[in-house]
Amino acid sequence: MKESAAGDGFTGVRGRTAPEHFSGPFADGPPPSALEVDEPPLVAFRPIDMWRSVVVVAVLSFSVVAALVDRLADGGGDSVPGALA
Repeated sequence: MKESAAGDGFTGVRGRTAPEHFSGPFADGPPPSALEVDEPPLVAFRPIDMWRSVVVVAVLSFSVVAALVDRLADGGGDSVPGALA
């Protein structure tokens, strides 16, 4: 990275500036407690799991249909098969 034009030792990333000696809170890696995962028991398929599946399918379906409608409505002259390609 280049030094700023003012020569003040700051570097710029997309218009943001930070001192060269700056390092974030996890510069040496996260603490071990942040890497622990509390796993839920996977003993049985519960109704909430089915509901989550329904929500995922609904969101993905809506996203695909919305993108298809948007592409067809922009006046690009695409047909449905052309818009799906």
